[in-house]
Amino acid sequence: MSEYNYKPCPGLNMQHGFIYHITRHQEQTRKHLEDLKLNKQSSKPVTQSSNKHKPSLQPYVPPPARQNVSPKKENLADEEKFSSSSMEHIRGSSRNYKELCQKYKLEKFSSHVQQYIVQAVLDPSILNEASVLLVVEEIVQLCIEDCQYSSVGVELCTAIIQKDKERNTSSNCVFTHLMLLCQMNYENKYKLRTESVSKWIGFINFVCNFYQSLQNCTKIEEIVFDCLFTLLGPECLQNDNEIDCLVTQLHTIGRSLDASNEEKMEELFVDIRNALLARNTPSWARPLLLQAIELRAGGWKLTDSASDFYYGGMII
Repeated sequence: MSEYNYKPCPGLNMQHGFIYHITRHQEQTRKHLEDLKLNKQSSKPVTQSSNKHKPSLQPYVPPPARQNVSPKKENLADEEKFSSSSMEHIRGSSRNYKELCQKYKLEKFSSHVQQYIVQAVLDPSILNEASVLLVVEEIVQLCIEDCQYSSVGVELCTAIIQKDKERNTSSNCVFTHLMLLCQMNYENKYKLRTESVSKWIGFINFVCNFYQSLQNCTKIEEIVFDCLFTLLGPECLQNDNEIDCLVTQLHTIGRSLDASNEEKMEELFVDIRNALLARNTPSWARPLLLQAIELRAGGWKLTDSASDFYYGGMII
């Protein structure tokens, strides 16, 4: 094996010019930093702002959407607006407080919602517009979830609408908001029915009761007809609760709907006859559909023989 001869490393020659330039640059930098430090110390101190915390910034909302921003429902349970002492004042100032609770079954609502409802019925002047609208939303929601409360809820909404008219005759914000809620729930009818058929039926009961209390309201009449047409859909025909709801509403408001819009009612009964003859209609649904046809044919009143056949002589 051959041996290699390695030459020793000569090392770094400190006499080269580039070493001098590096040393000079470091010295200039150090001197410059010292000058900046001295100038900073000799300059006048800047006064600090008295506000130690930055102000909270509200999120930006585009101008077209500012009018559509609805107040949060958490405000409805805000104890600062109605303390326990104010509630005692309401109870003490109204002799009819217990009667209102019994009449409108306010025990179904939370305590804070009860306070708003009582104030909205007795004297809504202490409430702002947003609070009254939130009360209406809570009532509608309960009517949808509990179909047995529908008639009472409509009566309660009617009382609030009347008080709102007395307070502000130029506008009718409660009625407008109530119509908007009905329209929104109807547009989401398939989602509502998917979540719960009982809620879907509760909404129909509320809308029909609302129409019965108002009369001669074109907007709510359109929603009622659309709901009845929807109950004749293929999926609804397979559910006994929905068919029973259809026949029940025709017994209740069929006469007034027919008198208001005979053409629309005729279209509805064309669909009822088609559903009666359809092959996929369950056998248990056919007597109910036939009952609806006989009801209208008899001037919105079943004959004695028809009543005996469908109800066994029970008075309807």
